[in-house]
Amino acid sequence: MTLNATGKALKGTSDATTDTVSSSSGNDKKIIEMARGDATSFVASDGAIRGAALEQALGYFRDQDHRMVGTDLEIAEAIVVAPE
Repeated sequence: MTLNATGKALKGTSDATTDTVSSSSGNDKKIIEMARGDATSFVASDGAIRGAALEQALGYFRDQDHRMVGTDLEIAEAIVVAPE
């Protein structure tokens, strides 16, 4: 997986978090698309609104890459700006 320009723009997000979320795998893209709305609400509410699709995405990305060290908010931010 490679870190894309969008991921580089995320300040405070670990390289492993952005790298994993920015992955180009087909399954990753489906998870990101399903969670994007929930992630946007989560970021906008500073973590107060947690939707089911975001929870699934958080678990998925942490299971896929055990180097994932970002907070839930950092992962949600990476999902929001991930390429479509």
